Amino acid sequence: MTHLDTHPMLRILGVLSLALCLALPANAEPALTNAGINSQIIHRAFAYQGIENGNLLEGRIVYRRDKKILIRTKQGFTDGGSWRVKQGKLCTRITLGRNGKELCFAVAAKGDGSYFTSHGFTLHPIASQGFPGS
Repeated sequence: MTHLDTHPMLRILGVLSLALCLALPANAEPALTNAGINSQIIHRAFAYQGIENGNLLEGRIVYRRDKKILIRTKQGFTDGGSWRVKQGKLCTRITLGRNGKELCFAVAAKGDGSYFTSHGFTLHPIASQGFPGS
């Protein structure tokens, strides 16, 4: 039996530490601040990939300066929504994909120029040419 088995607070701290370690990958920089999100994510286009509700999602997304989001999935579907920055997190409302429900997540830069979100998505910067409305 270890100390973690005998003291409930140590058990809770251990679980919290593990959860924090899993939130962003080890090779990611610290999460971007409000200013970092605005300067590194906004008014840029990205190829995205991640799993949401058990489904692999891939496509392209643009975070426009007018607080609008444009999305084109790998399968050719289009969607949109809005974004805002709140307390060091990027908050998005996707019109169809999430029924307009807001999701807020941290964003961290990876060493290769891409970004990782705390909800498990990777964003790779791309040129926005050919993306309607970008």
